[in-house]
Amino acid sequence: MKIIAVERAFDQWPEEARVALAGDASPSPGCLHASLLTDSAVVRCGTPLFLPDFAEGWRLEIVPLVVISRLGKWIEPRFAPRYYNEVSLAARLVPPVGAPSGAFETNFDGAVAPGRVIAVPADGTFTICLDGKDEISLSAEMLHVDDTVALSSRFMMLKTGDMIVPCRTQLYVAPVVGTRVSATLNGVPVIDLKIR
Repeated sequence: MKIIAVERAFDQWPEEARVALAGDASPSPGCLHASLLTDSAVVRCGTPLFLPDFAEGWRLEIVPLVVISRLGKWIEPRFAPRYYNEVSLAARLVPPVGAPSGAFETNFDGAVAPGRVIAVPADGTFTICLDGKDEISLSAEMLHVDDTVALSSRFMMLKTGDMIVPCRTQLYVAPVVGTRVSATLNGVPVIDLKIR
């Protein structure tokens, strides 16, 4: 199992990615900047996130994710919905400035805590509420889930259980030892994370 985390803001879609999807037979891997997280970086549901010593000043960002449900390679965007049927949110520990860039900034133990999965929303909209107060609504056009699944499959085989984070949200909370972070997706509680 791997997590592909796209390092773009939810309100931006790179021109290079648009061109690649428009018919580039051999797109550059740089058309969509992403980080790759392995299973060892994942905090399992119901397990606390142990804050690393180096993470002083870091933030927990709540991001959307989709779960791949079948094996796929070189998927066309129009067929991408056949390759995922569950979605969720994840709490991702990120540096205080900019997007994570190095392997150790993205893939350390406990870097990401996926929440409980739910069915794909009918209209593709993700309404995310953090700790009952901060809320953001991301339309299907902002998320570019199908495009992201398609582009990801051009560079690596997608396997059942893989997760894709299609964008960043800028929805942050400061992780403090002894506290709990909760988030809902379209009104459904999916994250309840203890910080230790």
